[in-house]
Amino acid sequence: MKSFRLLVLLFTLAVSQSATAKDIRETFEQLRSSGENYEIVGVVCEQVARLELAETYPAPQFEIITGIEYGDKSRIIGELDVVVFNNVDHKAVVVAEVKCWENAPSGARKAMEQRTRFRRVAESHQSVAMKTHNDTYDVRQFWGPIKYMAISYLGTLKAGYDFDLEYTLEELLQLRKELISCQNAGKCKRF
Repeated sequence: MKSFRLLVLLFTLAVSQSATAKDIRETFEQLRSSGENYEIVGVVCEQVARLELAETYPAPQFEIITGIEYGDKSRIIGELDVVVFNNVDHKAVVVAEVKCWENAPSGARKAMEQRTRFRRVAESHQSVAMKTHNDTYDVRQFWGPIKYMAISYLGTLKAGYDFDLEYTLEELLQLRKELISCQNAGKCKRF
């Protein structure tokens, strides 16, 4: 009986590992043409968060943007990691800070600090410049009801995050490594 239970446990682990490996390969394929700079450690987590949020907020009703910088006329104050816009009224419905720090509780605290800073800036009704490499945004798009989220790797909900990704930190770092290698070999789109 113990042998049977051990066999069932080993089979279950093998199936779950192969399912995760398949998912990681699919995610790699989805990200290989993104052209993002994966040398920046957090970018892979932001891009995986973008893909996972797209399951809840699908196109064409929603558009998901990463890396919106905001600031005043003289300096950048911060960056919004992932923003979901409703394409009907072009208003932000989700603003997510993504932290894949080894020390998950510290990352959660940092995400909350960044959320507070952005809300203070957005609600000040002062002139705020908002942009990505390709587009500009109006701070008024961030006025109104918004769901703020802190996102991290699998198993971090207990550390204070609102949403955890489908992958462990180790899997995300391996994915990042593979994307960088692919870019260096000229087989993936490079930033």
